[in-house]
Amino acid sequence: MLAIDKLISAGGKLAEFSAETQAALHRSEVDMSKPGENPVDLGGNASPERFVQALEIVAADTNVDAVLVVHAPHEWPLLW
Repeated sequence: MLAIDKLISAGGKLAEFSAETQAALHRSEVDMSKPGENPVDLGGNASPERFVQALEIVAADTNVDAVLVVHAPHEWPLLW
Protein backbone atom coordinates (compact mmCIF):
# COMPACT_ATOMS: atom_id res chain seq x y z
CA MET A 1 0.00 0.00 0.00
CA LEU A 2 2.96 2.36 0.39
CA ALA A 3 3.45 2.31 -3.38
CA ILE A 4 -0.18 3.32 -3.91
CA ASP A 5 0.15 6.16 -1.40
CA LYS A 6 3.28 7.42 -3.19
CA LEU A 7 1.57 7.16 -6.60
CA ILE A 8 -1.41 9.19 -5.43
CA SER A 9 0.70 11.79 -3.61
CA ALA A 10 2.65 12.30 -6.86
CA GLY A 11 -0.57 12.99 -8.77
CA GLY A 12 -1.04 9.53 -10.27
CA LYS A 13 -3.99 7.20 -10.01
CA LEU A 14 -4.67 3.50 -10.14
CA ALA A 15 -6.01 2.16 -13.41
CA GLU A 16 -9.67 1.26 -13.53
CA PHE A 17 -9.85 -2.23 -14.99
CA SER A 18 -12.15 -2.87 -17.93
CA ALA A 19 -15.10 -5.21 -17.50
CA GLU A 20 -13.16 -7.86 -19.44
CA THR A 21 -10.18 -7.63 -17.09
CA GLN A 22 -12.41 -7.77 -14.03
CA ALA A 23 -14.15 -10.87 -15.39
CA ALA A 24 -10.83 -12.52 -16.25
CA LEU A 25 -9.50 -11.90 -12.74
CA HIS A 26 -12.68 -13.40 -11.28
CA ARG A 27 -12.45 -16.47 -13.52
CA SER A 28 -8.75 -17.04 -12.90
CA GLU A 29 -9.00 -16.84 -9.11
CA VAL A 30 -5.52 -15.28 -8.95
CA ASP A 31 -6.71 -12.31 -6.89
CA MET A 32 -7.02 -13.13 -3.19
CA SER A 33 -8.59 -10.01 -1.69
CA LYS A 34 -11.05 -8.17 -3.94
CA PRO A 35 -11.12 -9.99 -7.27
CA GLY A 36 -11.40 -7.64 -10.22
CA GLU A 37 -10.29 -4.55 -8.33
CA ASN A 38 -7.00 -2.69 -8.36
CA PRO A 39 -4.60 -3.46 -6.70
CA VAL A 40 -4.45 -7.17 -7.42
CA ASP A 41 -3.44 -9.24 -4.37
CA LEU A 42 -1.90 -12.61 -5.22
CA GLY A 43 -1.42 -13.65 -1.62
CA GLY A 44 1.77 -14.40 0.26
CA ASN A 45 2.35 -17.82 -1.27
CA ALA A 46 1.75 -17.01 -4.93
CA SER A 47 3.52 -19.28 -7.39
CA PRO A 48 5.47 -17.95 -10.37
CA GLU A 49 2.64 -19.23 -12.56
CA ARG A 50 0.12 -17.13 -10.63
CA PHE A 51 2.29 -14.03 -11.14
CA VAL A 52 2.48 -14.70 -14.88
CA GLN A 53 -1.25 -15.29 -15.16
CA ALA A 54 -2.10 -12.09 -13.29
CA LEU A 55 0.41 -10.05 -15.29
CA GLU A 56 -0.94 -11.33 -18.60
CA ILE A 57 -4.49 -10.40 -17.60
CA VAL A 58 -3.67 -6.94 -16.24
CA ALA A 59 -1.14 -5.94 -18.90
CA ALA A 60 -3.64 -6.72 -21.67
CA ASP A 61 -6.04 -4.06 -20.37
CA THR A 62 -5.82 -0.88 -22.47
CA ASN A 63 -6.61 1.17 -19.34
CA VAL A 64 -3.32 0.04 -17.77
CA ASP A 65 -0.24 2.17 -18.52
CA ALA A 66 2.19 0.37 -16.20
CA VAL A 67 2.33 -2.53 -13.80
CA LEU A 68 4.24 -2.55 -10.52
CA VAL A 69 5.00 -5.97 -9.09
CA VAL A 70 5.96 -6.17 -5.43
CA HIS A 71 7.23 -9.55 -4.32
CA ALA A 72 7.87 -9.82 -0.61
CA PRO A 73 8.55 -13.46 0.18
CA HIS A 74 8.50 -14.44 3.77
CA GLU A 75 9.64 -17.40 5.74
CA TRP A 76 8.27 -18.06 9.16
CA PRO A 77 11.00 -18.73 11.70
CA LEU A 78 10.93 -22.01 13.54
CA LEU A 79 10.07 -21.33 17.15
CA TRP A 80 10.96 -24.69 18.58
